[in-house]
Amino acid sequence: MSWKRRVKIGLGIVLAVLVAVGLWFARPMGLEEICPGLELAECRGIEIRYRTAERRGPYFDDTQAVLSPGEPEFDEVIGLLAEKKFSRSPFWWFPSGGKSHRWEDEDFFWYMHLLFEDVTLPDGSTGSGHMLQVNNFFGELTLRGYDGETYPVRTSGQKEWVREVLEIFLDIPLEIDSK
Repeated sequence: MSWKRRVKIGLGIVLAVLVAVGLWFARPMGLEEICPGLELAECRGIEIRYRTAERRGPYFDDTQAVLSPGEPEFDEVIGLLAEKKFSRSPFWWFPSGGKSHRWEDEDFFWYMHLLFEDVTLPDGSTGSGHMLQVNNFFGELTLRGYDGETYPVRTSGQKEWVREVLEIFLDIPLEIDSK
């Protein structure tokens, strides 16, 4: 067998392995599979922050709230997170740089931080606090786990799903500061 043929076969094998690893990494998984040790049923709170097209510009702050177990909105959000499967991008290690977006009608973004207490992690250590972050940046989803890695993700029906989460946030009664 000639050396050119060996090189072609070797490159073909390397390419096949890279494709297989990429497909395995990008397989749809639940949040509890992506972040081993976290059980959504053990979540102690969800900090949310969002902004819609109606409330944008330099004079509007993001709307913020904290959801606690037992509140209907908390249960709805946990239910939506538990039923979804997310596919991580196999290209997560490419630097994403800064992002910007020109506001249009119907635009929105939201962030949520899931709070946990005394979670036993796969390495045997214990963690508490912001253990999982789910971000929607104008339709682009990212997950940031307790390991510090941020993964671009996608899910089936993503456009409708991020809107459904926003609708829950919009239903939360907000306290008005009357100074």
